[in-house]
Amino acid sequence: LLIGDYYVSTAGNDFTGDGSINNPFRHIQWAVNAALSGGRIVVFPGDYDENITIDGKDLTILGDDEFSSKTINGQGLDDAINVNNANYFILKDFVITNGTDGIEINNCISVDLNTISLSENAANGILIDESGYVIVDSVDVSGNGVGIKIMDSDSVSVTNSVFESNDSEGLYISSTKGIITDNTISDNRRGIRFDSNGSDDLILTRVRVEDNTNTNNADPYGAGLYIGSNNQNIDVTITDCRFLSNSNGNYYGAAIYSRNNTLSI
Repeated sequence: LLIGDYYVSTAGNDFTGDGSINNPFRHIQWAVNAALSGGRIVVFPGDYDENITIDGKDLTILGDDEFSSKTINGQGLDDAINVNNANYFILKDFVITNGTDGIEINNCISVDLNTISLSENAANGILIDESGYVIVDSVDVSGNGVGIKIMDSDSVSVTNSVFESNDSEGLYISSTKGIITDNTISDNRRGIRFDSNGSDDLILTRVRVEDNTNTNNADPYGAGLYIGSNNQNIDVTITDCRFLSNSNGNYYGAAIYSRNNTLSI
């Protein structure tokens, strides 16, 4: 690993540690505070009860051992991780639970989230707003309010991920181009919601959308996929996808609801 990395361990100490591999910090926030923009933080397996805030720093935070869990618990107090005003943010190999949002990111030019499990976060597993290019790969988002919500950003690519048993949408994309590939989206109130007032497009490839059940009579349409844009400049393309056993009572569009846009299947 690179010289200048900071290390965090449940056996570490924030006061006597210097963040080196042999003398790590105890908390991730302590390493965030010590790191310079452009630095890396390596976290050893264990449970970390924290609400981590990153503002104005470009950071990479990596779990050390892919076979042992590194859990960040927001303790029901606030976001487990909150990131603002960065050129980039990279996070890999963590379990994140019990936050208001599991991860909230605002005004970040590049975001890369890989091999992350998010559950029991009250509002959103992941919330990203007013950011640039977002990559979400190999993420399991289950049992949150909304699984992942992306708003007013340039684009998002979601691959190899699972969205299951979230209270509202599994995946919600608003005013952002979405490229959704090789995912399973099941047992949510709604599988996918896509809204746009601009020229954003949605591309679904090899996505399985099943057993989503919309019981909200105030917003009953599109249990599988809801395309809510009134803008005829957007294109929605669906290729090699499966929509199975999605239900919204007696309302129409249980699998797919779309209006006033170009839909190609």
